[in-house]
Amino acid sequence: MMKTNKKRVFCTQIAIRFIHQLQLRSELSMQRSLLSRKGIGTLEVVIIIAVLISVALIFRQALMSYATRLIESVFGDQSTISDLFVDHDVQ
Repeated sequence: MMKTNKKRVFCTQIAIRFIHQLQLRSELSMQRSLLSRKGIGTLEVVIIIAVLISVALIFRQALMSYATRLIESVFGDQSTISDLFVDHDVQ
């Protein structure tokens, strides 16, 4: 009877160690998968685009004046700028 109990205890200890090792391996694999995400998801791209559009709408006048000054300094004449702001629908 004593040998049977020792065998059961021994088998139980081995099973507990085995389960513990499996848990550690699964935790490590989950940590690796969370840390090694490659690329970005669709949600992140949508949020970035929404923020950029919001900033562009909020600072529209400042961005337009900056672009105008930049084009004037590069091309040096007003005709390029007036061509950009011309309404092409009206003939």
